Amino acid sequence: MRYIGNVEKDGQVRAVASGALSTGDTVIVNSDGTVSVVEGGVSVSQTTTFEGSDVTDVAATYDSTSEVIVVAYKEGSTSEGTAVVGTISGGSITFGTPVVFESGSVDSITATYNSAQNKTLISYRTNFNGYAIVGTVSGTSISFGGRSIFVSSGGQQQAAAYDSNSGVVVIAYRDETATDGGSARVATISGTSVSFGTAVQYEAGDTRDQSATFDSSTNQVVIVYRDQDNSGFGTAVVGSVSGTSISFGTPVVFKSVLTIDKVVSYNSTANRILVVYEERNTNEGVAAVGTVSGTSISFGTEVVFSPSGEFSDNYSAVSSGSNVHITYDAVGVAKTVSASISGDSVSFDSPSTIFTGTNIDRSLVFDPNAGLFADFFREGTSGTAVLFSSGSNLTTENFLGFAAHTYADTQSAVINSTCTVDRNQSGLTAGQKYYVQTDGTLSTTAGSVEAGTAISSTEIIVKG
Repeated sequence: MRYIGNVEKDGQVRAVASGALSTGDTVIVNSDGTVSVVEGGVSVSQTTTFEGSDVTDVAATYDSTSEVIVVAYKEGSTSEGTAVVGTISGGSITFGTPVVFESGSVDSITATYNSAQNKTLISYRTNFNGYAIVGTVSGTSISFGGRSIFVSSGGQQQAAAYDSNSGVVVIAYRDETATDGGSARVATISGTSVSFGTAVQYEAGDTRDQSATFDSSTNQVVIVYRDQDNSGFGTAVVGSVSGTSISFGTPVVFKSVLTIDKVVSYNSTANRILVVYEERNTNEGVAAVGTVSGTSISFGTEVVFSPSGEFSDNYSAVSSGSNVHITYDAVGVAKTVSASISGDSVSFDSPSTIFTGTNIDRSLVFDPNAGLFADFFREGTSGTAVLFSSGSNLTTENFLGFAAHTYADTQSAVINSTCTVDRNQSGLTAGQKYYVQTDGTLSTTAGSVEAGTAISSTEIIVKG
């Protein structure tokens, strides 16, 4: 066993380096007593094609029983609703044979896995009606029962969320038969069939850009949307499921400007939701933390993760561990960024590029068995999948300080730690508090690990 020992200067410690350290590096202590540089970021393991023809309306979900991903989409050459099963192994994904679930032209596709029934529910619109269909995975293939209609002459802008408390799926949609308002129905799966509860309207105004998630700490469904009849303001509403029925609280405006491309994800570690959207008047990618209380929701201060110059849009988000991961299009470049939630605040690491080229109609999924993210999207005239990992060795407890000098692997290293002054930084602002980011950099954006307070552009007092 290796031990951390003191050196002559108070607050400095000496330990064996695990990997090379450079002067001023942020450093963690490992479980065996060695020290390492804080590392994080994104690594792409594969880029591949899941459909050789043009695709749109891509929606993917993770089947936790079969440990596969089901990807549903509109196939470009026929406009048919199609699904394919993807299996991740050894850092790569392979696909079974695509299966048509709807022979008519489709749009507004959602895909949601119901773990209580071990089934995937796909909802969509065809012939101006909203339908849902139950899919059963077997090996690398998927089969479907008969379709069931849940709305006539409607069903655009669909979103769906699995209520794990009730074992049902909630489908939200724009109802053209009711002034284009937002309505929702509870979908109950039995075998390979699906039935629906009574439709309930949660928004009378023209409802667009909908996304839904389930808050398992409060057992509530959260739907976010753009209220087109209220200047396009970003709005959220909380829904409570009881049996085959759903009721809603009062809608809450979270952004009083035009917002588009909204997605929402629940993080079970923080017990918060994160809503992601484009603020159209600035073209910034923005996120805010939402806290559900009863049948209402409140939001913290929004934080920009994509500046106006990126013109980002086409967001998708999924939770993994303590973070929410986001993928998006930044003018022909697919990027990903990780969001860390602390109370009602959110901070971001540095965005990483995962793909260069057209990337629209995306859906992001996390495969916990493989420990990889899979981003599915339309690229040119084909459906593309990008597998990547994202993580960091930094935790809320293991930050030690800054490397005093440069050290080789296994060399005895001196670390400027508690209450010492590290004089090996650059670009700091005196009087500002700095935080260690997951990639090892320092930022004034609040994160889970405080590094200390700068006293000059090159010096920082390490937090005690």
